[in-house]
Amino acid sequence: MSSANPGEGDPALLLSRHLLILLQIARDPQIRIRQAAATAGVTERTVQAVVGELEAAGYLRRTRVGRHNSYQIARDRLLTIPGGAGVPLGAVLDVLLGTPAPAGGVTPDRFGRRVGRSS
Repeated sequence: MSSANPGEGDPALLLSRHLLILLQIARDPQIRIRQAAATAGVTERTVQAVVGELEAAGYLRRTRVGRHNSYQIARDRLLTIPGGAGVPLGAVLDVLLGTPAPAGGVTPDRFGRRVGRSS
C-alpha cells in the first residue's frame, strides 16, 4: 500500500543522497563505497557519483591510502540555503550526528583539524 505523502514513515528520505553519504563519511572517514551504499540504501555507482560531485564542489577531499580511500569533509564550507544565509557543513553534520559543539574557542578547520587559541 502506498502512502499519499512520500517519505512518510521513513525519515531518511527527507535527506538528500549527498547528505546521507556525507553522514556516512563523517561517521567513518575510511568507509568503503560498498558499505556506504549498503547503509544509505543506494547503489555503489550512486555513491561513487555523489563522492565525485562532493569532491568537485569542495565539500570533500579524497586521499588514497594503500588500496583504500580516506575522506576529509570540508566542515567550514557553507551550504547555501535558498532565501537564506549559508550554514557551515560541519554545523549541520554535528546536529544530525548529535555531536557537541567545540568548546574553548577551538574549532575544526575546513577539513576537520582542530585549530584555535592555545592557552
